[in-house]
Amino acid sequence: MNVNALTSSGTVPGGNAASEGLIIKDGFIADPRVVDKRVAALEHGAMTKVDAIVLHQTDSSTMNLNHAKADGIGAHFYIEKDGTIYQTARLDQSVYSVGKIRSRCDDSQTCGKEEQTAIDTLMQSHASYGAKVKTLNNREQAKAYPDRYPTNGDSVAIEVVGKFDSKTKLFERPTAEQTESLQWLTQALSHHYQLDLQTDVYRHSDISYKQADEAKSLVFQ
Repeated sequence: MNVNALTSSGTVPGGNAASEGLIIKDGFIADPRVVDKRVAALEHGAMTKVDAIVLHQTDSSTMNLNHAKADGIGAHFYIEKDGTIYQTARLDQSVYSVGKIRSRCDDSQTCGKEEQTAIDTLMQSHASYGAKVKTLNNREQAKAYPDRYPTNGDSVAIEVVGKFDSKTKLFERPTAEQTESLQWLTQALSHHYQLDLQTDVYRHSDISYKQADEAKSLVFQ
């Protein structure tokens, strides 16, 4: 994990899929593999560091940005089934994508005694489930990464187009073209921001309150 200023541009040395380095100009990746499709409504203020990458799936058969334009919720990147990468928000801007995060130390059973008692007391209270989740999220947001999961304010969001099947509770599996593009993009961003592919790339379902299968089938390295 590394905290990086996003105002820098130029080529950053990489390796493997990102060996040519990544050039970012005015928040956008300058590469023929990335199509500029900015949605201004997705940008919600300056993001001055990137601690992680979070992988999502859209629950749609094709990219549809109407939702993003209407309510401002979406990702920095979308990967279509043919492998086309669309950048919809600048990398120096935060987007609303992660939602409320769970307690990292509670998930991994590594909380200190005082923290665990506070979490247990909250979750056993008579407050509504929604209120408990909101309070826990606020508690986590006050922590520094990596003591907490990544948030909207310090993560790059990548959406892979794929429909959710409510009967099987599974998301559509990515195409070979999507996998190839996802691997290139994730590795290129990780090199640029000096992130660890093993510890700083997350599936949305692992850090928030989402369908358990979301992003589980995505192969990024």
